[in-house]
This record gives sequence, C-alpha cells and structure tokens, in this order.
Amino acid sequence: MNKRLINPVATLLYAILFLVACQKKDARAGIPGTGSVIRFTSAVDDKAVTKANGNTWDTNDSIGVFMNAAPGGANLAANKRYTTTGDGNFTAQGGNALSYPEDGSSVNFSAYYPYQPALAGSIYKINLANQSNPQVIDLMYSSNATNFSKASTANPSLNFEHQLARVTLTVQSGNGAALDGLDAVFQSLNTQADFNLASGSLSAGTAAADVPANVTISGATQTVTAILLPLADAAGKKVRFTLPSGSTYTWTFPAGAKFEKGKSYNYTITLQNATSSRLLMDMNYEDGMLNGGIPDIGVTNATAADAAYLVSPGATGNYAIAHKIVYGDSGYYSDGSWRSESATAAYKPNGRFAPGDVRRYEFSVYLKDWTPWVTEPIHETNIFQLKVSGNAETNSGVPLQMRVARNALRLRYVDNERVYNFLSDVRPYYNQWIHFRIDVKWTARTDLTGYIKTYMKLPGENNFKLVDERTNYGTFAGDPSIGNIGYIKWGLYGLQEGLTRIVYHDDIRIYKLN
Repeated sequence: MNKRLINPVATLLYAILFLVACQKKDARAGIPGTGSVIRFTSAVDDKAVTKANGNTWDTNDSIGVFMNAAPGGANLAANKRYTTTGDGNFTAQGGNALSYPEDGSSVNFSAYYPYQPALAGSIYKINLANQSNPQVIDLMYSSNATNFSKASTANPSLNFEHQLARVTLTVQSGNGAALDGLDAVFQSLNTQADFNLASGSLSAGTAAADVPANVTISGATQTVTAILLPLADAAGKKVRFTLPSGSTYTWTFPAGAKFEKGKSYNYTITLQNATSSRLLMDMNYEDGMLNGGIPDIGVTNATAADAAYLVSPGATGNYAIAHKIVYGDSGYYSDGSWRSESATAAYKPNGRFAPGDVRRYEFSVYLKDWTPWVTEPIHETNIFQLKVSGNAETNSGVPLQMRVARNALRLRYVDNERVYNFLSDVRPYYNQWIHFRIDVKWTARTDLTGYIKTYMKLPGENNFKLVDERTNYGTFAGDPSIGNIGYIKWGLYGLQEGLTRIVYHDDIRIYKLN
C-alpha cells in the first residue's frame, strides 16, 4: 500500500506564511498595532527651572502623550498617560500604552506635563490663581520627537520646554522685622490662558487677579515664589508684602522687567520693621487674665462661673480664653440670647473703629468637642463679630458675623446682603486651631470704596488664603454722628435647644493699616 509522505518543514512554513498574510490583511495604514509598546526617554531644557523641583522628575510624575501620523497627519492617539519612577523614562499601562502602526508608517509625538485626565480636545486649561503647589501648575511641552516607526531602533526622547515663567523673591529682614508668617501677593496679573497642545501656542491671558504667592522659610530669609504667564512688559507690576506686625510694603518690578516662557527671574528684597504703633491690640492671655490685662475689655455678661475661663495651652502660648453656653441654663443667657462673648466696645480708642479707618483683625479659633449638626433647624452660632452698636435713635447693623451653620463655617454680612459658606465642612478641624485674618476699609454706607476681605489658614498650612471678599460698598453699618460705635466681639452667641458649646479664642489682634 502506497503511503503519501508529508514534509513537516513545509507544513510549518505554510502555517507561518498564512499567519503573516492574515496580519497584513487586518493592518490598515496609520493604525497603531499590537506589537511592543512604546517607551519614552526625556529631558528638560536646562535653561528652564520653573518646575517645582528644578529640571528633575519626581516619582509618579505623569505626562500626556499624543501620536500623529507623520508628517502633520491625522491624530492616532490622544492624551495617553505615561508615568516615570523619577529617572525620566516614561512607560504606560493598559489602554494608555502606545504601539507603532503595523504598516511601518512614521509618526510624530507631542507631550505635556502635568497630566490632566480631562482635556477639551487639544486645549490645556491654565489656571495660576492657586500657587500652593507649584508642581501641579508648571506647564511643560514637547514636540521634538518626529518620524518614528516600528523600524526605529531607539526609544523616542521627549525634550520638554517650560511654557511659563518663574519669579523668585528672596525676602530679607531689615532692622529686626519679624518675617515668620509673611504674606506676599502679586497684584493684578492674568491667571488663566489656553495652551493648544496641537500647535504649541498659548492664548492671551485673562482673569486678572491678585495672586497669593507660595512662601517658604529658608534660614533667616523668606522665599516668595510664583509661576506666572509670560508677559512682555512687567515693569510697574507690584507685589504687596504683609508683615506679621500688620504693616504692609509694596514692591514694584523695575523698568525693563518681563516674564518670558521658560525663564526664571530672581530678586532680593529687604523689608523694614514698621512702627509698633500699628499694633493697636494684642490679646494673647499670657498674663493669665480673662481680659488680657486690659481693664476696658468686656469679658462676658453671662453669670455662670464657667461662661468664660482660661485654658492651656493656647494657639501659640500658654493660655487662651474659652467661652461656654448651655441651652436652658439661665447662667449662660445674657443680652437677650444664649451668649457669652468678650468685646472691645469700652476699649477706647484702640478697640473701636469708625469710617475712615483701615484695620486688620486677626484671631485663632478652636471648636472644642463641637456637636455636629444632624437635623433641622440650622442653629447658627456666632464665633466672631465685627459689630456696630445701636442706640435709641437708630437700628444699626452688624457688618460681619462669622458663624458655624450646620457643619459649615459661614460669613453673614450686614442685613444678610451676603451669606457665604467659605468652608463647607468644618468637622475635620474640630479640636484644632484655625487662624483667621480680616482686612477692612471702614466707610460710611454712602461711601462705596470700602471692602471686607477674609483670609483663613487651616491646620498644617503655612500661609493665609483669601476665602471671601466684598468690595466697593459702604462697610460701616451705622452713623457715628448719632453715637454708633464699631467694635469687635469673640466668643459664642446663639444655640440650638439641648446643646452645650465651647469655643477657644487666642491671639486676637487689631492692626492699623492706614
């Protein structure tokens, strides 16, 4: 019986050819294949140091990568996330990993940092209003990696260039000026722009605003840093410094100043200590007295023995004052409400204010074992007031009340003209010190040049941040000609049925700013 001989080598060759034929049939021109994934090396232009850590990468830094058909062809992949371990080599996982087109066609790459998961097409939205973490606003861009294909023997190298400018001010102390707690604000600069990742172009800046800078301590100096939009002419632009003493200083950029993309600008500034007469009141309770050693400070009109008492430690020293109210106990009821507050009404003139005054008020608050809000009613509780007294002839208003409302911190302006929750959930900060600063230009109700600006510094933060401002209106809710006086109050006012509340206050200061 004849047997047919089968050549195993020929059979294998046929199978391989069949597989290759199928692959070619499925591979369309310009479509990424499924072969080895693309990896990138990188470099950062050594002339640019606007990245938070200079021209080096950090662990888990991520970039967004685009792949286009070359030359100048259609987009094949957009905003793929690639990550580095810190060595400048970038890889991707899963659906983010890119492969070259199987047909051997060439592609171009562009990339940007820091990565944004959601883009409006190819538009990267720049917003520089918040400078607390420079690394997340430090835009870099690369478009140099061109004409790569599956035949390329080297990984594409992305050469990133910074698209923004960095300004660094080294602030030194003159004649003993205390700098710890320094605030610095770049005034009236554009904060928003669009960067087109397809063309590498930057739109004109918009949304001019005052930009609080990032301030860090370096020995005896303070380093003020801001990442800014390019500006052809920065001469005359200003930076306002505020010392812990309350005194302010404005520094102006010199003639010829400009902010070019990818460049760093460094200036050294010396701030002098202002006269101590600017500090009108410093209530730190370190003398162990409820009135802070100032006889004209009213402590409380509540009669309970513990309606006001000292606690230790304070926000920055040995002591702070505590105010307490208990619903239903007459010992905590005074001035027509459940109330226990200290006040400066009788402290003349330093504890009072009137139209024409420009003042800064600072204080620290500690919500002691605060009872969280559960259900209605809201039960707002005042913890600080800028107060204007009434009399028999007029019903004055309260320019500003700071309240705990539900679980939020709220500002309530005169006649409820503005009610704003500036911290939606205060519960994470119970039993911790929260610090506040309020700047006010006091004007008559008919004088629309006044303002109230409120700043907050949460536990763990180094700088005060603006949380609300109301400008261009008359701030003094009364009439001094008929006896209305302005003063401040701190403590507790207002309580829901069945509750007991305690609040600590410390470092209550009043500064004269004019």
